[in-house]
Amino acid sequence: MTQPQTQPVAVRSTGSGVAVIIPCLNEAQTIGQVIDDFRRELPESQIWVIDNDSTDATATVALEHGAQVLTESLLVAGAAGILGVIARYALDRAR
Repeated sequence: MTQPQTQPVAVRSTGSGVAVIIPCLNEAQTIGQVIDDFRRELPESQIWVIDNDSTDATATVALEHGAQVLTESLLVAGAAGILGVIARYALDRAR
C-alpha cells in the first residue's frame, strides 16, 4: 500500500474561523477518513479539498464527508501557488 499523497494544511484566520485545506490526487480510499479526523479535532472549521483532477471518486467522497471541493486540472509545479490563492479565498470567507 502506498502512502497517501494528501498533505493537509490548516490555516488559521485572524478571526475565529479555521480553514483546513487538503490538496489531493486520487485519494478516494483515504480522503473520507482524513476529513472525518479533521472534523473531529476542529469541529467548527471549514474543510476544503483541492482535487487535482482525480480520476477516481475523490471529489464525491469528499462531498459525502462534508467538505467543500474545488477541482484544479493543472498538474503543474506551481500547485503551491494555486493552493495559496485558495487559502486566501477560504480565509476571506471565514471572516
